[in-house]
Amino acid sequence: MNIILYGSDVSRRKQKISALKKKYQVMNTVEINAQEQPLEELLWEIDNVSIFDDVKMVIVNQCSFLMGKDTTHYDVKELIKRSDDSEQCIIVYCCDSDKFNKKKNDVKELLSTVDKNNFIPCIGLDDKNKKMYIREYCQKIGLEMDYDALDYFTSRVSLDTLRIENELDKLRIYASRIHLEDVQALMSVEPLQNIFKMVDALKDRNALLFIAYYRNFRKLGSEPVAINALLASQMRFMFQVRVYMDVYGSKDVIAEHLKAHPYRVQMTMKQASKFGAEELLDILAQLSRLDQGIKTGKIADMDQAFEQFAFDLLIDNKKEGQYVVH
Repeated sequence: MNIILYGSDVSRRKQKISALKKKYQVMNTVEINAQEQPLEELLWEIDNVSIFDDVKMVIVNQCSFLMGKDTTHYDVKELIKRSDDSEQCIIVYCCDSDKFNKKKNDVKELLSTVDKNNFIPCIGLDDKNKKMYIREYCQKIGLEMDYDALDYFTSRVSLDTLRIENELDKLRIYASRIHLEDVQALMSVEPLQNIFKMVDALKDRNALLFIAYYRNFRKLGSEPVAINALLASQMRFMFQVRVYMDVYGSKDVIAEHLKAHPYRVQMTMKQASKFGAEELLDILAQLSRLDQGIKTGKIADMDQAFEQFAFDLLIDNKKEGQYVVH
């Protein structure tokens, strides 16, 4: 039996695969990366099934042979030969895109072997449909949230569906009706989200907004050295993404190379496009000097030093749109 999971939301894909394992009582699972492993390995796993064995699930990741740009060079005809309705061997094709190459006859024929109910979407959330997803999940688990509580939760949670559900499950354990103060007390703070906002302010050369986010971090109990480390880590990651954007371009390929969550890569790509590689290296150099100053005790007032760093970086050290390192 063939199943196709399409879409780039890795968290939702994991959830769907977990649900499929439970549905078909799968104990024997094998994963194949179509980008790295030859077709022969996949065919061997499919063929190596006995009617006396437990149900076997073969999960095939990175199935670009179903999309317009095939980088696997798999012979799809061999997969068509092994397509049937048997639940003894379940083949789950994971495709990062929701657009299939139906102009290619072999792909079209393989898709025709999949029951319409076995095309399962794993489409990533965006800011527009995130609130709807949250509301639907709240209804599913019997959780009611006040309007201001829902608004607070939505604005602070990421687009990771698994994290959203985990946070809502935690709130549901606490109570069936959640108020703003409940969310503020129980919701786990996501440092990466605040760092994204700081980088956005950096991108816009908005020193006042940058400092406002820094002060919000401080209110949450974060130390300047920790904030600096988080910011430096994100800027370093952004530099890597910026370099890979010129080489690969694709979010999913970059995520695979950097072993990072596609959501983080997607958010970082938007930011990285506003910077040059040299700019990012300059910022990293200044963050390094600030970190050294804090740790060696040369800086007495850490908050004042960080805020001065922001003004120096975003205003004084800007020359013809480029950052200058002193």
